[in-house]
Amino acid sequence: MFEDNVEKGIMPDLIDPNHKYVFRTGVYGIYDYWYIDTAGNYWRYTNAPEDHKDYDPYAGVPLLVRDQPMPSTAPGFFTEEGRKRNIAVPEGLTATRNPKYDPLNPKLIWYEVFTRGKDVRYVYLDSDVKENIDLWVQYQLRVTDSSLSKLRNFSVELFNSEHPKDKIIGAIIILVDQGLFELHELLNALVSDLEFIDRTVNLLGKKLICDDEFYNFLTSITLNRDSNSPLFEVDTVHGRNKFSIRHVYSIFHYMRISPYYLLSWHASHIYSKIFNRLSLDNTSVNEIENKAFAELKRVMTTNTDVQFLVDYKVKDVLLNNYKNTIDKSLDLYRASTDFYGSLMILSNLTGRKSDEMEFSTWLHSEPMHDISPEEEAAIEDALLDKQDAINEVMASESQQGGEVDTDKEVGEVDTNQEVGETDLEEKAGGE
Repeated sequence: MFEDNVEKGIMPDLIDPNHKYVFRTGVYGIYDYWYIDTAGNYWRYTNAPEDHKDYDPYAGVPLLVRDQPMPSTAPGFFTEEGRKRNIAVPEGLTATRNPKYDPLNPKLIWYEVFTRGKDVRYVYLDSDVKENIDLWVQYQLRVTDSSLSKLRNFSVELFNSEHPKDKIIGAIIILVDQGLFELHELLNALVSDLEFIDRTVNLLGKKLICDDEFYNFLTSITLNRDSNSPLFEVDTVHGRNKFSIRHVYSIFHYMRISPYYLLSWHASHIYSKIFNRLSLDNTSVNEIENKAFAELKRVMTTNTDVQFLVDYKVKDVLLNNYKNTIDKSLDLYRASTDFYGSLMILSNLTGRKSDEMEFSTWLHSEPMHDISPEEEAAIEDALLDKQDAINEVMASESQQGGEVDTDKEVGEVDTNQEVGETDLEEKAGGE
């Protein structure tokens, strides 16, 4: 088990003797090295052990990365037994344990659940998220969503810099985000790949409408340039060179956001808006998915199969609700229904747009595991009943001036009893 000692100062720790190296993640030579402790928690280090094939001689000795949840700095991320959660339970709230928890069952893999007002949040063990590909993808979309404002703030800061290198990198990040470009295609773009038609920009076949600042920037980097030169390049001591993908990717890595999952986040968000607009037109159930994907492909202007970019939970939830709702008044997430023409590029966008906020709220409230609406409703009703009972006890004790022991007065939630006599596995989707 990891023992966090804050008295060791600000320097990261060397390898904890209870940590065992397991694997690395990353691309372009920029990696996170993961170790596991005796409780099954994963910890991020700066390098693999020196005797391992993954060891990078240029990365130095393996050091524990301090910029991750620790028991002393973020206790909400840890259970009483010391297991690391994928999200923190807010202070003052109590998470209810899943009595049928099973890491091998996709319907019972959730570990805890808690309520904040009427919102219900499912909690998973960090180790389950890292070892289950479906949960991992779901989690990466939520990490991307949470980091998006930070990335946009940083990109605007770079774009407003007087230093040409910073300004170009800021522009690249903005284009990856708002222009739905893949990083490698931007870095391989040539001057000839950029065209101006009135106030419209055509970059790599994608039609963009830019604000004045960004439009002027694009015109400035093509002025008196050879058409076969890299579009994004900068003066160095070795002459003019284009940016390496490793250099730009390192910035995304520093911001803890993946360009791929950023593209997937946008694809899922836009797909939901297109789907909802088609549902308002009473599009046939048998045609709506194909039409939505066709329009998404047109919006993204890509040869890639966009079906693999859209989160499967988004697809399933929208389609199932559309099938089950005759009047097409979807009860679940319905984003704004914009008309899609050209993509808009804003050089000063630092936060999320209103429709993106709607999608964000829905995304974080949606369980990451397999669960039907009926099963979810049964569990949530049980939790809300428990919360109502706690509130009644607290109100009663408050009037009497006594202390409230919620565990003693109300007891642990017995999900079997709260949702009826049916076994939890039936209510929560077990076999």
